[in-house]
Amino acid sequence: MKKYINIILLTIITAIMISGCGNVKKNQELSTSKQGFFLNTFIDLKIFGTDDIEILNESFDTISKLEKILSVHLKDSEIQKINSNAGIEPVKVSEDTMYLMEKSMEYANDTGGLFDVTIYPLVDLWDITNNPHIPVEKDILAEKEKVDYKKIIIDKENMTIFLKDKDMKLDLGGIAKGYIGDLVLKELKSKGIEKGILNLGGNVILIGEKSDKKPWKIGIQDPNGDTGAYLGTLEISDKSIVTSGIYERYFEEDGKRYHHILNPYTGYPEDNELAGISIISNNSTDGDALSTSVFLLGLEKGIEYVNSKDGIEAIFITKDKEVYITDSLKNLFTLENEDYTIIN
Repeated sequence: MKKYINIILLTIITAIMISGCGNVKKNQELSTSKQGFFLNTFIDLKIFGTDDIEILNESFDTISKLEKILSVHLKDSEIQKINSNAGIEPVKVSEDTMYLMEKSMEYANDTGGLFDVTIYPLVDLWDITNNPHIPVEKDILAEKEKVDYKKIIIDKENMTIFLKDKDMKLDLGGIAKGYIGDLVLKELKSKGIEKGILNLGGNVILIGEKSDKKPWKIGIQDPNGDTGAYLGTLEISDKSIVTSGIYERYFEEDGKRYHHILNPYTGYPEDNELAGISIISNNSTDGDALSTSVFLLGLEKGIEYVNSKDGIEAIFITKDKEVYITDSLKNLFTLENEDYTIIN
């Protein structure tokens, strides 16, 4: 009887193993995707190994939940509450907001204030997305005085944030997308997702590698071309790629382009030799903050800064159509537009 039971159990286990192997093989051919508009941008998530759309529904639930906490544009968000209480009283915040504020302060200090989350008064003044115009000089000077990350009071023990001056306003738009992408990635991996591409409007996160064990091939935007026109491709896996440039949100007046990357010290869109930059990093929170900061640093200082950071690589594209690539990426990038030149 005991021997008979053992044979039955062995048969069942074998059947499960065969069935399991079959499912795994079959699942490699499955995929599902979902798109939506959140965080003021178009989001496209695609995962492989399953066609269970509920997994991505939960990802979008996470994105929506965090947007309601971190957006400067939603009236009941924690960021809006902090802004509304500027100069009045500290505001209790969640762990998500506290983490991002501490991270933002690290980058503010590290970049000498070029990354400054109190830049919203200037962003609102230029209003490049909805009402693009060149503000008068006196207004730029007035709004610039309201930008100062050193006047943010962070109380980790009591979980509060306080803006010392009543006219200050926070905007986490330069780092929140990266953070949200990292959290979505973490959730997907916890559910067994091993392959995928998460695109949060210029913030691309690669999960694993392609089914053929080869790296993903990602196009790098041509700053002078139409949307979707690439100057080259990058073959890479398990990384975040965040791109910023003068081609994303801008307007032109009297033959000059005014884009959305504002310098907190001048109050104007940064006008240096760069047209675009892509930051490649292990997580998208870092990549998001650095894509803005490094662009503002300019070519020479930007390259120097990236080279000083472990796990950070970059592709710099100048207005003169020159491409500069940090060392670890040189064998992974292929230039496909003859109008551009790689500078060693």
